[in-house]
Amino acid sequence: MAAVRTDALGLDWLGRRLGRGSVEELKLALLAGGLSPGGEAGEYHTLAVRGPPFGQLIQMEEAVPVLVREDSRRPTSSDMEVRNLNELLTVPAPVEPAPYLPVGNHVLAVPGLRVQDAAIDSLNVLLRRQRGLVGLDAPPAPGGGPAAGGFRQALLRPWVEVEGRRFPLELGWADWERLEGWVPRFSVEREGWRLEGTVVCPPQERGLVYLLRLTRPTGGGGPAPSPVSLGLEGTWGRVSYAALRPRPVEATLHPSRDPWTGALVLEVRSGLPLFALGLAVPDAEVGRWDERGWSVRRSYELLPGETAELAAFLAVAPEGDGAAVTTVHLRRRGAAALLHESLAWLSRRRLRFDSPDLAAAVAQNQFFNCFFAVGEALDAGTLQPLTSRSPRYYVCGAFWARDAFLWTLPALILTDRELARRVLLGALELYLCHPGEHALYPDGRLLYPGFELDQACAALVALDLYLHATLDMGIYREPQVYYGRHIMENALSQRRHPRVALYSTFLDPCDDPVRNPYLTYDNALAWRALRVLGDIDEGLGDDGRAAYWRKEAEAVRKAIRRHCVVKGPLGDMFAWSVDPDRPGSEELYDAPAGSLELLSYLGVCDQDDPVYRNTVAWIYSAHNPFFPGSDGGPVEAGASRAGGGTGAGAPAGAAPAGAGTDAGAAAPAFRGPGCRHAPATWPLSAANCLLGRSDRARAQQALRFFAEAEMDGGLFCETVDPATGRVRTGAAFASGAGFMATAVWAWFQEERLEAEDRLREAAASRRRAAGLRRSRGGRGRQPASGKQRPRARGKGRGAAGPAPGRSGA
Repeated sequence: MAAVRTDALGLDWLGRRLGRGSVEELKLALLAGGLSPGGEAGEYHTLAVRGPPFGQLIQMEEAVPVLVREDSRRPTSSDMEVRNLNELLTVPAPVEPAPYLPVGNHVLAVPGLRVQDAAIDSLNVLLRRQRGLVGLDAPPAPGGGPAAGGFRQALLRPWVEVEGRRFPLELGWADWERLEGWVPRFSVEREGWRLEGTVVCPPQERGLVYLLRLTRPTGGGGPAPSPVSLGLEGTWGRVSYAALRPRPVEATLHPSRDPWTGALVLEVRSGLPLFALGLAVPDAEVGRWDERGWSVRRSYELLPGETAELAAFLAVAPEGDGAAVTTVHLRRRGAAALLHESLAWLSRRRLRFDSPDLAAAVAQNQFFNCFFAVGEALDAGTLQPLTSRSPRYYVCGAFWARDAFLWTLPALILTDRELARRVLLGALELYLCHPGEHALYPDGRLLYPGFELDQACAALVALDLYLHATLDMGIYREPQVYYGRHIMENALSQRRHPRVALYSTFLDPCDDPVRNPYLTYDNALAWRALRVLGDIDEGLGDDGRAAYWRKEAEAVRKAIRRHCVVKGPLGDMFAWSVDPDRPGSEELYDAPAGSLELLSYLGVCDQDDPVYRNTVAWIYSAHNPFFPGSDGGPVEAGASRAGGGTGAGAPAGAAPAGAGTDAGAAAPAFRGPGCRHAPATWPLSAANCLLGRSDRARAQQALRFFAEAEMDGGLFCETVDPATGRVRTGAAFASGAGFMATAVWAWFQEERLEAEDRLREAAASRRRAAGLRRSRGGRGRQPASGKQRPRARGKGRGAAGPAPGRSGA
């Protein structure tokens, strides 16, 4: 053996001759070092010393061990010190709340449905070959001044004309609701006339239907018919593209009228077509359809109590012919049938709760996750997860493994298991291109380099979640799992410390550089991922490798307890990050995107573990510099405050006694932990609190937060203002919306299981008491044993969470 990788094999292998006896020993050493005996994740170099072409034998006269280089894939302590001299944080910019009601299906996303005037000012599709979202945006207001309701112009705007005058559609004119948690519907009354509008994007179709209904009042105006018109109009704007951030692109718009289908077609071209829209409005008069814009109207003569209707079918396709014939298909289905089937589809899948406010909030976010964190590529037909299909999210249109596997997929399992399977396999296909890297394009190519251990582990954790919910063992035979498990193994094995069973990372779960390379939360995910590798190999009949991975998982769990537990101000607690090569460098910190509060949910410790409870107490105390104080700002590290009051409606709970708010000061209404990446309150913290189940009072406050906080118009966002609960950063956070729905559902499922346990215990107590009375009465019956199998908590249930109890969820 002439050369070895020192992070995988010891120096004692240098100079050894390989024979029959040492080959098996080498295999075991390679596996323990995270390498494949076949040379994967490493390589073999050989030198021939004798052969027919040689004139003589090459003699090895002297061998001196030389350390050529350290393995560059594992950050060293010196690397970390240099990096921290210039730590770069890509933090989000604050945003203002915008009154939009996003709607869409997996093909067409409409992030720009305006509350003020029911107009649509943006839409987009996912194009795999373009590696991002391509959309159409309305132009700015004429002259740069404010448009109707303070907005730009519209791609599609409804209008109503009654007896020769326009129905007033000004700011704040309508009442909105979401049918079955997702389909937007508005209604408004003026002078007895009632207007209703519904925008439905059928889940199984390529397009949307915009429905308008106008009803004349029954009294007043006499029996003569009144002339009315319902119409739609729009102005074309710019073509936009987003891989992370949206920007305009050069493209041309080609409007036409298709004589065969009667559809109005707008083809967006950049050379060849990018995508096309088709519009059909039955029995309507077309005012114009040209490069500047369009308008259609349908006229009626209404008697008292009669209703006028207009249905516009908007289709999307890769090019104009497909858009035209898709409008024909939508018209054949009919607006009423499409609306009815869409509502039935949503009703079968929505999560339901006793609280109407909480049920509405969760349903909206559940379907926002389903349709805006997952897209079907218009040009390829592949179904794949994205951070968000709304350009209001500051890193939209890209693939993050953490978002897809840990936040989006669990909610999809609750919503539709068949859909979840398709998305899981599609996400694995992307993940296997660059496992653990920061962000990828929708075609799997590397977008944003930087290794993140939590993202490397996320795919395996998602497999575990899916299998717990479905028992679908056949997924092990899918190519993405069967062949990809070796790539998953190598992604983890390359990050192992040479002596300690801990795994390193370059970026933390907030996508920021770490100060120590070994994160406790990340290694809890690694522990679970290694167990899943063992499950996969067992499912494929390889018991030897299954035993190896389970042994390694146990070594990680022990290493977490040995190296990641430190003395804290409230007692022994888990550190955020450590470095075994630098004793004393442990970091006390927490970030909601990968909080230590989730350790019990992952199963690496129990909810009653005193180290875990001290850790959670620290997160919600004045010792945490990013837990907001009474003024809504961060508390200085080490600050001492008296009292133990809690903020009403706090998303993730109160600080413990001795770390409350100042006497006489009112706490922020929506306070919760933040972090360096974004110091304001993170709604993710409320979800973490529900999943961690460490404090019932804090959990109840987290539920109130989701029911009452405005966030981004009711949709999940990255952070909120602690005083108002309105979005501060990360609007339209679609994958996070799935994490919210999962957390709330898991809390109530656990509550139901615990209630069943209490009922069983009460019944057992009654049986014991009855048996004792009968025994005293001389009947000779033995008392009931009362023994019960304890219900698993923490380690037993773990990240899989409760199995949903409905066919649709």
